[in-house]
Amino acid sequence: MTAITETIERLLKEANRAIEEGRPEDASPLAERARGLAEKAYGCASSEVADCLAPLAISQFQAGDYEASARTGFDLVRINESRLGREHLNTVGSLLQLGASLVAGSTPRAATDVFKRALMALEKNLSGSPYDYERAVRFIAEKYELRGFPDLLSFEKAAYGFQGQFRSLEE
Repeated sequence: MTAITETIERLLKEANRAIEEGRPEDASPLAERARGLAEKAYGCASSEVADCLAPLAISQFQAGDYEASARTGFDLVRINESRLGREHLNTVGSLLQLGASLVAGSTPRAATDVFKRALMALEKNLSGSPYDYERAVRFIAEKYELRGFPDLLSFEKAAYGFQGQFRSLEE
C-alpha cells in the first residue's frame, strides 16, 4: 500500500466517522481532500475517486447543500456506470443517493427519472418476482418521502410499466 493510498483511506475513515457522528461540516473537507489526492494519483474516473465521492455526497446532503450533493452524485453515478455498469448494485446505490439529493433540493421530476433508472437496474438484480419489484418501488417511494410530490403516482406507474406489469395503484 502506498503512502497516498494510506492517506486517502485515513481521510475517508475520519470523514465517515464525522458523518456517523452528525458532523458533516467536518466530513466534507476530509472527503474533498481525499478526492483531490485520489484524482491526482489514480485519475478522475477511478474507483478510488468514487470511494471518495460517496461520503462527500452524504456529508453535503447532511449539511443541507443539496445542489452540491446532487453534483457530486452525478459524478459518482457517471464513474460507477462507466467502471461497474448500469446494473451494478453500487450504481443503484449511487442513483438512490442522487435521487434523494434531487428530492431534497425540490427537483422531483429529475429525481423521478433517477429513481426510474435505479428501478430498471434493480429489476435486473431481483429474483423476478413482482412482489420483490413492488417492495423495491415502495421502499424508494417511502424512504425518499416521495409521497409529498404530486408525481408519485406517475413514478410508481412508470416503475411498474418498466417491468411490463402495470397495475393501477389508484385502487
